[in-house]
Amino acid sequence: MARRRLPLEKVLLGFLMQGPLHGYDLHRRVETELGYVWRMGMGY
Repeated sequence: MARRRLPLEKVLLGFLMQGPLHGYDLHRRVETELGYVWRMGMGY
């Protein structure tokens, strides 16, 4: 049985398709571009 991807995984993979990023850079991109709609903690 295949594991379903969480929406956050899809968002992160979308950012990584644009180029390599470190974890802190990914967090900053999510906060900058989606922070007004979606909050992501550093420990997620």
